[in-house]
Amino acid sequence: MAGGVSVSYWLGEKTHQESLYDDWVNSMAAEVLLRNGVPAKRDGVRFIVRSVHLPEGLPVSVDLVVVTDQERDHLLGIGDTFPVREETWVLDRVENLPTLDWRVVLRKVE
Repeated sequence: MAGGVSVSYWLGEKTHQESLYDDWVNSMAAEVLLRNGVPAKRDGVRFIVRSVHLPEGLPVSVDLVVVTDQERDHLLGIGDTFPVREETWVLDRVENLPTLDWRVVLRKVE
């Protein structure tokens, strides 16, 4: 190693560990995590969850607002897709229900 960087890096080759890290970073960049009452912004797009519904005996639904050059409302269930500019996104999951510390995870579809 020269200066803390492996020789394979200097030759333009990635080690297995570097490739795994890059895959992890790319997958995280394709997700947006929304917490209760906290909007998120990614690439100039604002994502806001108005509410999460968990009616007894029915699947969860999320009332989502996406703001680009215009505002669009979406009522989504897990696995439902929605457009964001030229991309397609999906409601991947909702974590920590039924607590008030829920998290909505959106994922860009590749």
